[in-house]
Amino acid sequence: MAVGKQASQTSYACGGVASRAVDGNTSGNWGDGSVTHSADSNNGPTGPADKWVLTNPPTPVWWEVDLQSDFSINEIALNNRTDHQPQRLSNFRVSIINDGIEVWGMDNFVASGLVGILYSIHEDTGGFIATGDKMRVELIGGLNNSTFANDRGILSLAEVRVFGATPVLTADAGLDKTYNPGGSTVTLGGSPAAFGGTPPYTYSWSPTTGLSDPNIANPTASPSATTPYTLTVTDSAAATTTDEVVFTYSSSSLVSVGVDTDTAGAWRSTDVNKPGDADNVYGTDGYLVVQYPNGDPLNKVNPPFATPCPAPRPGFRGTGERSPPERV
Repeated sequence: MAVGKQASQTSYACGGVASRAVDGNTSGNWGDGSVTHSADSNNGPTGPADKWVLTNPPTPVWWEVDLQSDFSINEIALNNRTDHQPQRLSNFRVSIINDGIEVWGMDNFVASGLVGILYSIHEDTGGFIATGDKMRVELIGGLNNSTFANDRGILSLAEVRVFGATPVLTADAGLDKTYNPGGSTVTLGGSPAAFGGTPPYTYSWSPTTGLSDPNIANPTASPSATTPYTLTVTDSAAATTTDEVVFTYSSSSLVSVGVDTDTAGAWRSTDVNKPGDADNVYGTDGYLVVQYPNGDPLNKVNPPFATPCPAPRPGFRGTGERSPPERV
């Protein structure tokens, strides 16, 4: 999965660019032109100026490959230089990175020892080491285990191979939502709304009713009825998957507001945003009890269009305009 991918390193010298470790050639012979070579982080660049080039500050010292997609990695194989200075691949950490964060790391040959011709880190139980989009090899503290002072800050790799599988493309439409009319808009889709497969992704929400944009990962929604929305995700390899979220339109906000003397029952607040009657709340007897936004939304004080009920019944009696169609 690493062959031919974008590779980078903190510095390079003698023409040992990062791409040499992902060229598909495992030869550890420098003369074959397939071994990387960083600048020396311990003593700085030495030798003829035309052969030592720094692209970044030489400390710390690392080499990295961008896998350009998420992969579930089950093996990492490192081929070392074989003709000279094999100790340059020692005292190092191997990391799997996802979205800029190390999700797995392992220190190797710390303080002593070195890689022979080949070193493999693998998962033998049928699972994966971790899922990530980058893999890094870094000298711990910027130094290897070499006994030569002018060689301790150099990292060399003949080849880096990464094995695994692309995670299954998955869509996440997010958790089911409830929308209260008059409240803030609701955002659909998970965070992220898609993962796995081969990015980049395209998004399609259906139906499009009430959506700010049906072709983005996280549109806002404000439909006028309960609506199940389906998210369809397609990756760059034409794989497709779907997920559904149910958007519940809350057509009523039920709140106890006292006792209705006409019906000897409890009042209930009906929809505060009914189409055509957006701000009226009626009691069970059909009389107007509260008119928003002028009324008390918590119904804890004497609202407009209501009078206190006589003892022994606490609460209020609606005295507003009667509207039988609004009866609940």
